[in-house]
Amino acid sequence: MKTLTEQVIRLGHRTLATITGALEGNDRASERLRGIKVAMFEAGIPAANLSVVETTYGIFEGGAALDQLMEQSVPPLSGDMRQ
Repeated sequence: MKTLTEQVIRLGHRTLATITGALEGNDRASERLRGIKVAMFEAGIPAANLSVVETTYGIFEGGAALDQLMEQSVPPLSGDMRQ
């Protein structure tokens, strides 16, 4: 996820989000989240610019998590592109 996050950052995004499975006891999910955080840190983007929604795996659960992210006052990836 670090490489993917670096690409998103190169495109100019500074407000990011991820939907993840349970982090506790899940080394793969934890490592993916760590990769996102490392890429953001290396780019000088504050950790506060990352929204994380933890959910169980499933189509409906993922959809609900996306709805939760998009209902934020500033949805991720909205209008944060460098001009």
